[in-house]
Amino acid sequence: MNRRFVTLLTTLTFLVIAVTGVVAYIVPFSLRIVGLHSLMGFLFVVLVGLHVANSFSPMKRHLRSRTLWITIAITAAFGIVLWWQPAPVKALLGLSGNLGPALDRFELREDGMVYNYSPSPEYRM
Repeated sequence: MNRRFVTLLTTLTFLVIAVTGVVAYIVPFSLRIVGLHSLMGFLFVVLVGLHVANSFSPMKRHLRSRTLWITIAITAAFGIVLWWQPAPVKALLGLSGNLGPALDRFELREDGMVYNYSPSPEYRM
């Protein structure tokens, strides 16, 4: 596939993911925003795969560099800390206007799990 086309499409998809990620953090939970963010994320993964396939020969040099191991270590450290969510990370997440499916909103009952939420004022049934 055309390298320039894949690169530009990957870049623009990343911009949509970045913007929707920031919007999802700031505004109250919106299934439309989070859905767009998630689905563009899946498309982004496919495009990154195409990008790697198109650029594999030049990228092989990175596999033999010390920088690769440093970046793997940094990424793993961030991933572990963000997965573990110590108090500073939870405080940062608590600043979000999008509480989404926050764990403190779930309640376990004898008949199953209940999610306590307040619908948006615009919601009409």
